[in-house]
Amino acid sequence: MGGTRVEGRVAAGSTSTVVEVEVPDVRVWAPIGHGEPTLYPVDVTVSRDGPELDRWTGRVGFRVVTLDTEPDEHGRPFQLAVNGTDLFVRGVNWIPDDCFPSQMTRARYARRLHQARDAGANLVRVWGGGIYESEDFYDLCDELGLMVWQDFAFACAAYAEEEPLRAEVVAEARENVTRLSPHPSLVLWNGCNENIWGWWDWGWAQEVRDRSWGWGYYTDLLPALIFELDPTRPYSPGSPYSFDPQVHANDAAHGTMHIWDVWNERDQLVYRDHRPRFAAEFGFQGPPTWSTLIRAVHDDPLTPESPHMLVHQKAEDGSGKLRRGLEGHLPVPEDVEDWHWATSLNQARAVRLGIEHLRSLSPYCAGAVLWQLNDCWPVTSWSVVDGDGRLKPAWFALRSAFSDRLVTLQPRDGSLAAVLVNDSPEAWSTSVTTTRRRWTGEIVAENPAPVVLAPRETVTVPLPASVGSLDHRDGDVVLAEADGHRAWWHLVEDVDARLPTPDLNTHLEETTDGYRLTVTTRTFVRDLALLVDRVDPDAEVDEMLVTLLPGESTTFAVTTTAILTHAALTDPLVLRCSNQLLP
Repeated sequence: MGGTRVEGRVAAGSTSTVVEVEVPDVRVWAPIGHGEPTLYPVDVTVSRDGPELDRWTGRVGFRVVTLDTEPDEHGRPFQLAVNGTDLFVRGVNWIPDDCFPSQMTRARYARRLHQARDAGANLVRVWGGGIYESEDFYDLCDELGLMVWQDFAFACAAYAEEEPLRAEVVAEARENVTRLSPHPSLVLWNGCNENIWGWWDWGWAQEVRDRSWGWGYYTDLLPALIFELDPTRPYSPGSPYSFDPQVHANDAAHGTMHIWDVWNERDQLVYRDHRPRFAAEFGFQGPPTWSTLIRAVHDDPLTPESPHMLVHQKAEDGSGKLRRGLEGHLPVPEDVEDWHWATSLNQARAVRLGIEHLRSLSPYCAGAVLWQLNDCWPVTSWSVVDGDGRLKPAWFALRSAFSDRLVTLQPRDGSLAAVLVNDSPEAWSTSVTTTRRRWTGEIVAENPAPVVLAPRETVTVPLPASVGSLDHRDGDVVLAEADGHRAWWHLVEDVDARLPTPDLNTHLEETTDGYRLTVTTRTFVRDLALLVDRVDPDAEVDEMLVTLLPGESTTFAVTTTAILTHAALTDPLVLRCSNQLLP
């Protein structure tokens, strides 16, 4: 650390001392998108009259983290700031990546966390139903600039506050706070997952009555330990939490919110009915990639509800919810190949819709933490990276919705508006052109608008009725474009539309690390995807879910060591679009 050396002495009869180290001209550690994640090596030795008794070697970073939950005119925000700059949290929830923690290696952690970073995330929330991860996890987050929200290990249950459990809670919390506190990526401690919400809504009050259930842990014991051992970091008693015991724990206007009515009860469009200050959990299910699915499930015949398929679906009535989630949006296929594509696509669309809505509300809404990044087994779930580590279509939707600069179309006051989000450190001066078009590409109406956005600013551009009217006609779409960023609004859902049969021209060329497949369409195609794992389980593609007007082209870069043919890559089960799902 620049050669800085300081010594301290533990007085006779004492068990500890405080050693203060001043580092001149320090460079701060900053999260992704806000600077460099600068780290400094630290070496601490304990000795007695010369001989070394113990040593700790690691790295630290210097930064200031604050959390604003003070009441405002709307309720209570949940605004995280690092080094004095307010952040919009683009986050993903993390669960254990394997059912057997001993299987986890630094390389596997690195792959998964790079997948989070490459999707545009700046924060990973370590869920309280999982574990405190190994040093490799936090070291990698330090290096990548990925912020960590760390739950204490309490989730979805009531916990007795008496002995002998209380002593174990204290010991476990002390150990992990002490172990993890050197990591600059760790920006928030959180007391529990959904336990306070459970007290409000899950009937616990009637069952527990006058017995303890964990409230004292979250509001007294844990914050006291944080104040003693790690006072530089903010603490939240739980997620969701309103920061007022008199206000419902999952109140949208106060603190953090978990949005689960969309998946469990209603429809993805309901995301737009929610206006949270911070969405700490929300998500939608989809199956694993095809190669992961058929590796793990061997039903003959394989159907959406064959026995082993249902075993690999852990959500209550998950199969029914997947089916109902398609209704009103896409056909409900009986064929397992079409079912797999339709449910994968529907998950991707729900993820994109939810995140774009939440980001369009910034800075009122200060964060969106998707449930979930990863999986620990090959199942149908809310993850965007499946249990074998492959990217689902939803990952590409997440990456698009988490882009530093985002253009999205949102309903505002009975019409459409173009919303531009600039979550970058530079101003953005652009022109957003919004057109109402036929599927043929014909422009019906057009609205160009110059826009200048300051760093970290969101601007809403109302659209005239000629472009932004929500009145629908089959064959009409609305397209907003700015500096290569595109946003589509489909006035008619696919299931009610008469999307044209895709008419594609394709050209394949070899590259040093695989292939490039260029696709030119003669018709309007929605959500074009290349599902390369179907032809090579180890292949990867750089893009997915591309919507094109007639005459437009896109190129998919495929990374693989396998020998692939044009016929294999353009098979209708590999080169997919939503048009194919319609009769």
